[in-house]
Amino acid sequence: MTEIKTDIGYARAFVRLALERKLLHRHLATLLGNTRLLSELYKPYAFVRSEDEREQFLYHILSLNAAQFRCFTNTFTKTKMDYQVVIVTGGWRGSLPAVWVTVGGSLCSSPQINLPANTPLFKFDHKNLGVLSTLRIGHAPGTEKPPKWYLDYVSHCNMLVVALQRGEV
Repeated sequence: MTEIKTDIGYARAFVRLALERKLLHRHLATLLGNTRLLSELYKPYAFVRSEDEREQFLYHILSLNAAQFRCFTNTFTKTKMDYQVVIVTGGWRGSLPAVWVTVGGSLCSSPQINLPANTPLFKFDHKNLGVLSTLRIGHAPGTEKPPKWYLDYVSHCNMLVVALQRGEV
C-alpha cells in the first residue's frame, strides 16, 4: 500500500478496514482485554483502565456494525486488491467452456480476462475497482460455435474486504 506514508496512516487504514469488515469491535475487545498491557500503557485514571467504561465503549463500537461502511474501499483507490470469481454451472452440465470475464466497480473495470475451459474458480489482482457492481461473461473469442452450457450463477468477491456479490443468471 504505497499510498500510506506514516504509522498513523496505517492505523487509520486498519480502522477503516475493520469498520468495513465489521470487525472493529472484535479487535478492540481483544486489545482492551489485555489488562497487563493497559496497565503498562495507561495511567490509573484512564477510562480504558475501568472495566465498566471499557464495556460501555465496546457497546458503542458494536453499534457501528449496523451501518454499511465503504471507507476503506473508497479511500485507497490505487491499492492493488485481490479478487476472486466463481462460475457455477448447472448440475446436468459438468464442463465449462473457455470464457472471458470482466469485473467492474464504482471506480473502474478490469480488462477482459480469458479463461481456459473448465476453470470455475480463478483469482486475479487489480487496482482497486471500488464497490463491485458488474460482472460480464462471454464465450472466448475464436470459438466458431460455442458449446451449449447452463450457467447457474456467478459470484465475485474482493478478498481484502470480503465483499461478495452473487449474480443469478
